[in-house]
Amino acid sequence: MEPLTEGKTTAMDFMDKVHVFRGKALWARETLTVDKDYVVYKKRSSLFSPLFSVTVPKLSISSIDIKKTLSGFSLQITTFSNNNIFSGNFSKRNINKFKSLVGK
Repeated sequence: MEPLTEGKTTAMDFMDKVHVFRGKALWARETLTVDKDYVVYKKRSSLFSPLFSVTVPKLSISSIDIKKTLSGFSLQITTFSNNNIFSGNFSKRNINKFKSLVGK
C-alpha cells in the first residue's frame, strides 16, 4: 500500500492507499473503512450511545480531501451530490499506531 499524502484523491486511489482509519478520543470512537465497493463511516459518541453508521457506494464519491494538521491529518469525503459524508481529524498517536496503513 502507498502512504497517505496530502491533497485530493478519488475513492479508487484512496482504496489503494488506506483500508482502515481509526480515530479515538476519550469521548468518541470513529472508524472509516474502505472496501471494494463501499466507504463505511461509523461513530459512537460514548460507550453507552448508539452507533452512528453511514455506508456510501464508492462510485458516488467525488473526492476525498486530505490535509495535514498539527496533530496529524484531517479527512473529508464528498459525494457527487456535494454531501459531505465525513469530516474528521486523526491524531499523530493513531498515525504512529497504524504506520503500515498511513505511512509517515
